[in-house]
Amino acid sequence: MSWKTVESLARAHQMSPKPAAIKSQFSDFIVNEILLEPPTGSGGHLYLHIRKTNANTLWVRDRLADFAEVASRDVGYAGMKDRHGVTTQWFSVPVGAKALDWSSFSAEGVELLTSSPSRKKLQVGMLSGNQFEIILRDVQATQDELAPVFKAIAEQGVPNYFMEQRFGHGLGNLDKAMQLFERTIRVKQKKQRGLYLSAARSYLFNLVLDSRVLSGAWRQDKAGDVLDDGVVTGPMWGRGRLSSAEGVAELEMACVAEHPVFTDGLEHAGLSQDRRVLALSVQDWQTEWVEPSVLKLSFSLRSGAYATAVLREICVAL
Repeated sequence: MSWKTVESLARAHQMSPKPAAIKSQFSDFIVNEILLEPPTGSGGHLYLHIRKTNANTLWVRDRLADFAEVASRDVGYAGMKDRHGVTTQWFSVPVGAKALDWSSFSAEGVELLTSSPSRKKLQVGMLSGNQFEIILRDVQATQDELAPVFKAIAEQGVPNYFMEQRFGHGLGNLDKAMQLFERTIRVKQKKQRGLYLSAARSYLFNLVLDSRVLSGAWRQDKAGDVLDDGVVTGPMWGRGRLSSAEGVAELEMACVAEHPVFTDGLEHAGLSQDRRVLALSVQDWQTEWVEPSVLKLSFSLRSGAYATAVLREICVAL
């Protein structure tokens, strides 16, 4: 199966952005996690605020579990973070009978910033968003060329695409989803199965959003659109009827018509129809030219959004 790549999806603010170097060094990509609720100050779990450099979230989780002498599944985290960068994020470990000296915890690329007790184990999704500081180097577009793009991003946001991370290396999660639905493979692990289902669902959403961006109607609501706090939404496929109507429902059905294995598979997997906003608002948006070809970007995004969805409107990776 030939999949539509993320790179080929329509851009909203410029057709052919020029190259720039992304993540030339770890400190060029800084992410700070914003919890939905702060630690309560008492309870059976210890929240650990961690800064990690070039370290995978699950690897850090396992190191914390080893130190606390608990199973990895007992260590909570609110979201997955890129390995290639400097990120601060929260983990939780259960407070056991044995007192631990967390000041002696050590792991390569990991720094414990603060700790505080709390009542609940952290679960994926317990985030309000993430704050980013990103340096682009060797930017081949001029300041004058990018000025209107920056203005458009501040005023309109960017298309809320799912990015490469969702689909795996070489879009392999889509191949696995196809095999899963066609029953040529069996996937026993719930988490792995969930990755494949999510990839298929996200791919269908991207196809609908791509069509809306091409037509220029990714932000303007039409008859039959479903809004979330005034923002146009697209389908996250599953069982049940589309909540959109009229021409919008027809468009959404047409966009996914070539992928009946995905639509049928998601419905039979028990997922229900849901919606996701098409336009991603970019908060706290700031740009600074550090040097003529070095650009610093600062912004915040809601939970579940991708910083790379913002970057692709500005440049393509060298």
